[in-house]
Amino acid sequence: MFAIHVVPPAQMRYASVGDWQHVNGTLTITVADTGDRRSTFLVELHELAEGYLCQMNGISEQAVDEFDETWDDASGYDEPGDDPRAPYHREHEAAMALERMAALLLGVDWPAHQARLDRTLARVEKALRRRDAHRSRRSPLAPAHDGEQAAPSRSLTWDDGSWPPVGGLRRPARDAGRLRFARPVTVLCARSRR
Repeated sequence: MFAIHVVPPAQMRYASVGDWQHVNGTLTITVADTGDRRSTFLVELHELAEGYLCQMNGISEQAVDEFDETWDDASGYDEPGDDPRAPYHREHEAAMALERMAALLLGVDWPAHQARLDRTLARVEKALRRRDAHRSRRSPLAPAHDGEQAAPSRSLTWDDGSWPPVGGLRRPARDAGRLRFARPVTVLCARSRR
C-alpha cells in the first residue's frame, strides 16, 4: 500500500523535492509542490519507484536517510542517489530512468523540468532555514517538534511585546505597541474563552 502527498515546500522534512518513508506499514511519498502538475507527477513517480525498489531489495529507510543527511554535495554528483556509494544508487538510477521516460511520454522538456525542481528545492531550503531560525528563537513553552520534549506548562507574564508560538491561545490586543497582561497567563492546550 502507498500514499502520495503533495505539500507546500515548507512542509518537507529535509532539503529535498521528494521524499519517501514507511509510515504504519504504508509507503508514504511526500513531494513539494513544483507549481507544475506534470513535474510534480514525475517526482511522485520517481519517489514511488525508488521507495518500492528499496523496500523490495532490503534497503532500509534509515540507511537512505543516513546517507542523504551525511552526503557531501562537493562529490561532483547532482544529488545523493547519483553517487555510486549510495546504498540505493541502483534503485535511484532505475527511478530516474522511469522519470525520464515518463517525461518524454508527457512531452515535458527535461531542462525545464530540472529548472522547476531547482527552484522548488531553493524554496524548500529557504523554508527550512526559516523554520530552523524560528525553532532556535522559540519560547521554551512552544510545542515540541521532531521528538523534542515539551517544556511543562507554567504561568508567565509577557511584558516585552514578544509572543511565543504556542498553539491554542489567542493573541491579546496590544497596548501602545507593548503586550500586557493584567495577570499571569497560564499556557494551556485549550483555547481561552472570552
